[in-house]
Amino acid sequence: MKPKNPASAFLLFVVLSYLGASILIGGIVFALVDSGMSMEGRLPWIIIAGQVFGFLLPLGIWLALTKDSFKRNMPRRPLGWKNILILVLLSFFIQPIANLISSITSLFVTNDIAEIIMALSATPWWLLILAMAVTPGIIEELVFRGYIQTNARGKTFAKIAIMNGFMFALIHMNLHQFAYTFALGVFLAYVVYVTKSIWSGIIIHFIVNATQVSLMVGTIRMQEFLEALAYNPELSPRWYNFFADAGVDLVQLTSETPTDMPVEVIAIAGVTVIAIPAAIISVQLFRWLVKHNRTREEAFVMHVPEPEADELALMKDEEPAGDSGSRFRVDWCLAIVIVIWIVFVVVV
Repeated sequence: MKPKNPASAFLLFVVLSYLGASILIGGIVFALVDSGMSMEGRLPWIIIAGQVFGFLLPLGIWLALTKDSFKRNMPRRPLGWKNILILVLLSFFIQPIANLISSITSLFVTNDIAEIIMALSATPWWLLILAMAVTPGIIEELVFRGYIQTNARGKTFAKIAIMNGFMFALIHMNLHQFAYTFALGVFLAYVVYVTKSIWSGIIIHFIVNATQVSLMVGTIRMQEFLEALAYNPELSPRWYNFFADAGVDLVQLTSETPTDMPVEVIAIAGVTVIAIPAAIISVQLFRWLVKHNRTREEAFVMHVPEPEADELALMKDEEPAGDSGSRFRVDWCLAIVIVIWIVFVVVV
């Protein structure tokens, strides 16, 4: 039997499971380090274990406890090549917007993710992508745009999407990530709702994470290469002569850039210049996505087998019809999750 609000009840279960898994894995790692074992190269596998035991396993346990079906809770309509093309383009054009939000947040709180990736910069690229793009792209989408979104309660989908983004931001347990994961969570909720396919969320989530990780690692490795080059007595004069041959002004520009503006403000200004046109293009791409799927909806309903049409109609009716009456009711499960988030993220 399901609780009155399965989405928030499940979120509380996931948060407690994730914290328990983190403590258990952290204890195992501490014991191994204490015994003399090196953790170098093993951190990506620890991240993957945290995703599997903190998100995927609790989903399976919850479905077993509630006697629910995995298939029923996962939107699974085929995408088609046009949807995939629009989703891939959206994946790249929404990133400058997320980067702008992240840059602004970095003015107030430390970017812990950047520090983690810096520590992992020597890790093979394929392993980083597996740990930070493939695994979360699949598992987090199954949890949030799958089970939680299907079972969310709200009179309108806007409320469901906002709550989905809020829950998605909370689960990251990171103050810096809160703002842009909230925005990304709302966006992914709408994309999955429009396409009626969990794969749309997985595609965007994977591409965003893979691109950001690749750019950050590439930047770090390039910086390390240039620093090593600068201290090489044989090669560094050649680079200096290359710039000198291009002109004295260029040498001065690369060595001295007098400005009173903080570096962070300059970075935000640069990201904003890219983010504004990217946002305009993203809006247009999303409009095309909505229009294309409205056409597909009509064709799908006409040709879908009757049992599946009945199931889809049932799920469609269930999504917005969770709130009955106008009385305000406290969602105690969500309230407990917020308290846990404040304790572990803000206080601790």
